[in-house]
Amino acid sequence: EIESAPWEIVDQKPDRVEFRYHLRNGVEITKVFTMDPQRHLVQMELRFDNRNKPAEGKNEPGDVPMQLELVAVNGLDPDSLYRYEIYLMGVYRYDRAMLMKSLHDIQNGEGKHADAVKAGNAKDMQEIEDKFFKVSGGRKEWFGVKNRFFTTLVVPDNAALDLLDSYSFRQSPTAVTKAMGGKPNITASAPTTTFQVGASRRVVQFTVFAGPLEKDALREAGPGAEDLGGYIGGCFLGFIIKPAAAAIQWIVQGTYKILGNMGLAIIITTLLIRLCLF
Repeated sequence: EIESAPWEIVDQKPDRVEFRYHLRNGVEITKVFTMDPQRHLVQMELRFDNRNKPAEGKNEPGDVPMQLELVAVNGLDPDSLYRYEIYLMGVYRYDRAMLMKSLHDIQNGEGKHADAVKAGNAKDMQEIEDKFFKVSGGRKEWFGVKNRFFTTLVVPDNAALDLLDSYSFRQSPTAVTKAMGGKPNITASAPTTTFQVGASRRVVQFTVFAGPLEKDALREAGPGAEDLGGYIGGCFLGFIIKPAAAAIQWIVQGTYKILGNMGLAIIITTLLIRLCLF
């Protein structure tokens, strides 16, 4: 509950809320969330202000080193139990390509990581984290979690990308999965590199998309996000299925726009497919 968190609510409006928190090192963190429900977007601005007093003989406070971890998506509420663990994935855009981490791979990594922790093998722990959980190096863009029909994506601006060290996908803790019906889930986070907060305010921004896996809506999220709205299965005939699925989706949506009835749109699309097969 937000009431139990150590954040002060500074300002609150129907579509905007501002939180503030004072760290023991003298840095004040402000988070401003602005909602745009028509486009399924939330803009988050993160401000860092150094509130320490200047040292004797100085006009400005000294730099304060900081390292943070942004918990971007702490699990995604199950939307459908049909093949739930197949559809649930960590997703990210890396070097201009959309990539995914399946729940199965993450769970496999968690098992191996637990064994390495028991054995006290720090080298194995690091190798497992790098292989199963972390995304580092290269050109990182957005990241998040998807299930069958919905996704939540976090898109850092350039200033935020400069701070973020990597993206990380882990199995959600028990407290999260219990609140979501006990099903396993994925937590996406992003640790920062060590950075300095000096006399000048430091500002980073994130765009959060929380909405349906529809191409038109996903285009508002970030570059290449619309790819999540098409066929993304791993079938070896994907090069045939993907354009066929896109064509079927285009016919359904076009017919729906004309008739205004999704049931009729599906019937007509089905008849067209049967006619082609015939």
